[in-house]
Amino acid sequence: MSIHVAIIGAYGSAGATVADELVDHPDVELTLIDDGEPGGGLCILRGCMPSKEVLSAGAHRFRARHDERLVGEAPEVDLERTVERKDDHTLSWAAHRRASVEGYAEREEATFIDGTARFVDDRTLEAGGHTIEPDYVVIATGSTVNVPDVPGVEDVDYMTSADVLDATEFPETGVVMGFGYVGMELVPYLTEAAGMDLTVVEHDDRPIDEADPEFGDAALDIYREQFDVTIPTNVYEKRVEPAEDGGVRLVLEHDDGSEQAVEADQLFCFTGRRPSLHRLQLKNTALQPEPGWVEATMQARDDERVFVVGDANGKEPILHVAKEQAFQAAENILA
Repeated sequence: MSIHVAIIGAYGSAGATVADELVDHPDVELTLIDDGEPGGGLCILRGCMPSKEVLSAGAHRFRARHDERLVGEAPEVDLERTVERKDDHTLSWAAHRRASVEGYAEREEATFIDGTARFVDDRTLEAGGHTIEPDYVVIATGSTVNVPDVPGVEDVDYMTSADVLDATEFPETGVVMGFGYVGMELVPYLTEAAGMDLTVVEHDDRPIDEADPEFGDAALDIYREQFDVTIPTNVYEKRVEPAEDGGVRLVLEHDDGSEQAVEADQLFCFTGRRPSLHRLQLKNTALQPEPGWVEATMQARDDERVFVVGDANGKEPILHVAKEQAFQAAENILA
């Protein structure tokens, strides 16, 4: 007797890995669901792969500036060509991923549905005009950018990491909220490739607070000295508002209660990502997506027939972790 498994988010790294693990199993019927346009997964389209494409342009200029064997002015970065190359490469990689996933659907016991999946109830899914009742559901819907709930943020224009990867021009000055992994990657790109003067908000004594203090201290020194970035520490965003000259004004609060205002042409929100679950209509199920809602087995605490892998579970939004979670989910489905 076969088991029917539906994978929501089949184009992503986690979903595609689960599919790859299950598709050749003789007792598994697969329904692969994705509505991505163009489709290919976060890492390929908006994450680590396109970011490295654009970051490399700034890195080349940085090395040229610091190589004493080279003389004269450092070369400028052509942002239009940088983005064009990034798009060419990422779209090619995404097409390869789609072809791989859609190729699974050519197997006798596999089907691909191009559409947005939603839960009708605990056991029923609707997607692309189809209604199915799988034995197991794998949620692999990835994540979306997180915009912090800072008073006034809805009244100003801001750029996220996704916007930066597509931008071919930038203003002279900027203020950055978010100095985690995304911010630490993109801040040098904005200063080196785009030539921006940046102020970066740091909530703690130093960035990378999960590592030994020496790492964060060294990072502060590098960003301040090598990239000329202003980094106030132990400050929090109190409110943001439009500046009189058309830019933004970010009001920061220090530990002692004093305030500091930073004005810039552009606000950047590099404030992490959150699970992308809003279109699933989980309100129609017993699932409660709150801290701890996914067990170590990758099964949802509220329904053992539902597995949640990758960024969607909110555990560790890292590609290689997502794949390991996918392997574990597939193994437990077959157990």
